[in-house]
Amino acid sequence: MYVYSSRFSKFRNISPIRKSVGTEQTKEHLFKWLIYTNLLKMFLNNEAAADSPKFRLLKEFMKKNSGYIDIDKGEVTELVKKHKFQVNIDQFKRFFKTSFNKDIKIKESRAEYYKLLPHLEDVLVDVLQHKVNVENQNSYVIFFDDLDIGFKASDTESVDTLLSLIRTSKHVNNTVFAKNNASAKVIILIRDDVERLLSPLGADIAKIFSSYSTELNWYQEEFLNDWKEDQIGLKKLIVKRIDIALTRADISRLKNAPGIVWFQMNSIQKLVSNILQIILF
Repeated sequence: MYVYSSRFSKFRNISPIRKSVGTEQTKEHLFKWLIYTNLLKMFLNNEAAADSPKFRLLKEFMKKNSGYIDIDKGEVTELVKKHKFQVNIDQFKRFFKTSFNKDIKIKESRAEYYKLLPHLEDVLVDVLQHKVNVENQNSYVIFFDDLDIGFKASDTESVDTLLSLIRTSKHVNNTVFAKNNASAKVIILIRDDVERLLSPLGADIAKIFSSYSTELNWYQEEFLNDWKEDQIGLKKLIVKRIDIALTRADISRLKNAPGIVWFQMNSIQKLVSNILQIILF
């Protein structure tokens, strides 16, 4: 079993992109595009999927449009100026025809990204239910983090963008993933003060926070004594992740010495590689 994760940490890039692509395309469109394409990218990074000829055309589609998918790299701004937000769809149309025996009724070789969203959703559900995932019990997670960077409570556009992300994530989690028994999830990491600001702005937003959120409290005053240190949630999380990395690297540590690791020098590279894969999203 593997958990594949992707993390968006440059949320401030969203609004400039949105303003450049026209009023017919909503923030919900953009968030769906980012979620769907990045989940597909994670799936295609799966070794079994990467080696399968079935997904060759899908891989080519993702590669040709990578600049519109990896928004953290900043390339998307220049691409939007040059092509608006029109993506190359030739390979995707051929893949869709082969997989579903249906045509995408777009004649042009490039199309506005939002016109592909219903078809991308069909493809995403199909690949998440593929035997490559089912047999290996793979899971996929998209994280939206650092949402406070560039966020201004006094800026209507900034607030509306965050509300759109919350609503879109709830829709995707419930209607696309849960409804189809797909092992995937969109997770939003948000400060409690931002939650308190947003909750009164819509009955549905307050409901989403009350029904679908959980609080992570890293500050545990009752465990400040040294002898209770190992009970702190944050430390237990770090130790657990290191344990998983050590297991993957086939390295053991002392049971009674959390955080103290004994290993041979020739295992360092393997250990570091596994720890980075698990600790970093």
